[in-house]
Amino acid sequence: MDADIKQEFEKLNSFLRKHMVTRLEFSELSSRVEDIQGGMRTLQASVDAYAKQSKDYYQEVTVVIVKVNRIERFLTEVVAPKLGVRYDV
Repeated sequence: MDADIKQEFEKLNSFLRKHMVTRLEFSELSSRVEDIQGGMRTLQASVDAYAKQSKDYYQEVTVVIVKVNRIERFLTEVVAPKLGVRYDV
């Protein structure tokens, strides 16, 4: 019986040595996780900044389109008839 218990204990011991993480390994893994988290925060900040730039650019383009449409309407409805010129858009 003692031999069976000793054999099971040895199997358990072998398994734990093979699969358990040491304090040093855990500390290294923890440090790597912190580095990855820092990188993810930096990446998120960059993505947020790019999204804001894209939104601002889209709004500016929308304003320019409205202005160009007003100018074209003014040219076709007011200026071209007074000058006797045909203005096609």
